[in-house]
Amino acid sequence: EKCFMSSIDPAMKDMLDTFVHETETMLEQLDDILLESERAKSISAEHIGNIFRITHTIKGSAAMMGFNNISNVSHAVEDVFYILRDMPQKLTLVFDSLFDLVFHTSDFLKQELEKLHEDEYDEGDPESLIRQLHAQADLLKGTPSAEVSACGGAQNRPAACSERQDRPAIRVFFEDDCQ
Repeated sequence: EKCFMSSIDPAMKDMLDTFVHETETMLEQLDDILLESERAKSISAEHIGNIFRITHTIKGSAAMMGFNNISNVSHAVEDVFYILRDMPQKLTLVFDSLFDLVFHTSDFLKQELEKLHEDEYDEGDPESLIRQLHAQADLLKGTPSAEVSACGGAQNRPAACSERQDRPAIRVFFEDDCQ
């Protein structure tokens, strides 16, 4: 399902501008953490937690705005860092490939934010990145890819992770004059 935003309600424009600005700021923080960690050849527990929080926040904000591609790819990064937060010693299994993959993901997200400034927003396809991130999560857990659940395979995920990520659990409707 593609998301096209041909015209933005003036009230929504402020929310969209805030979303783009905040997400760009978080992606800059993510890139700084990745560059520093890559140079150090290690990711500290603090940085793992920060990456988890950044991607968790982007995921939630994007879902709230209806940008499923941004939300889903952020969720996949979050899943990997969820595992690393609990088992940081496993980082050596994915260290080199993970940096490249998260940098590619950051680039994808930045491209999506740029597209939001266009008259019509045509979502990019993050499926290849998501598959690669799920493979990283599988490697960290020692789980064969075929046995991965729809939630990205993290065995200790919170109960909030549904089997159908593409279907919202709650739908909220706002009145037209609601701020």
